Amino acid sequence: MDIEFARLAIRAGFSSGRELETLIHITKAHWEPAAHKEFAIGIARATAEIQAATTEKAVAAFPELEAEVDAAVNKYGRY
Repeated sequence: MDIEFARLAIRAGFSSGRELETLIHITKAHWEPAAHKEFAIGIARATAEIQAATTEKAVAAFPELEAEVDAAVNKYGRY
C-alpha cells in the first residue's frame, strides 16, 4: 500500500459510513423502535468492520495520516 492508496481507503471508509448512517435515520423514521434498534446495531457492527479494514489499516501503515484526517474532519466535517 502506498500513501495515496491509504488516503483512498480512508475516504472510502468514511463514505461507506455516511451512506450506512443515512439508512439508520430512514429506519428510525419509518420502522418500529425494536426493528430499528436491531438494524442500527447491525449497521454499527458493519461500520466498525469497515473502519478497521480501511482507516485503521491505512493509519497503521502511515501514522502521519491520522493528523491529516483529524485536521480535515475538524475543518470541513469530512475527509
